[in-house]
Amino acid sequence: PFTPGAVVSVTAPETEKIQIALYDLQGRLHTLINDVNPKSGLQQLSYADLGITNSGLYFLVLRGENFTYTCKLLVAE
Repeated sequence: PFTPGAVVSVTAPETEKIQIALYDLQGRLHTLINDVNPKSGLQQLSYADLGITNSGLYFLVLRGENFTYTCKLLVAE
């Protein structure tokens, strides 16, 4: 249903390991990916990596030792 190869690109302000969490609009945890190491630069995650199978509004949360970043992700077919 989604464009093959659609990705979310992630960069962190530091080289520490980060955690990526995806929540649905009701605040339920949808996907959790621990220990992502963006040290090599840009990290790209496909919709499949994030477990996205339905259209909707999601919140992508990146957490590191010294930061938390949240963004909205609108997924439409």
